Amino acid sequence: MREQPIGSTVQMDPETGDAELLERGGRGDEAAWGALLERHGPFVLGVAVRRLKRAGFGRAEAEEVVQELWVALLRGAARAARLEGGLRPYLAVSVLNRARTWLRGRARDAARDRSHPVHPEGVADDIYLHRESVARLHMRID
Repeated sequence: MREQPIGSTVQMDPETGDAELLERGGRGDEAAWGALLERHGPFVLGVAVRRLKRAGFGRAEAEEVVQELWVALLRGAARAARLEGGLRPYLAVSVLNRARTWLRGRARDAARDRSHPVHPEGVADDIYLHRESVARLHMRID
């Protein structure tokens, strides 16, 4: 098979395997990468949406997770092209792992925000409390 130039916009044969599309996409073939996204994108997004929906998040958050997955896949396209068992199962597990990691990050952020709440005017509570303590100290001195 003749290789397409980098950035090729030639339509991909629907019979072209995922491994070949990954290899070509990893070398910069936009048509190959587009074929992968078209072939597996709705599935991957659906998995992410279902997982994050159970945690109270929506499609926008799922799209963020999926985008991270595609970027990572592109960076490791050559390695991913050699996967045993096919790309779809790999994508399913990968997007679930990325969603879990994303949720953990959100939980850490929420815990950090709870431990350092912000005063309504936007001043961190510790600064606000410090000012309040200084004011009380001044009242005692006066």
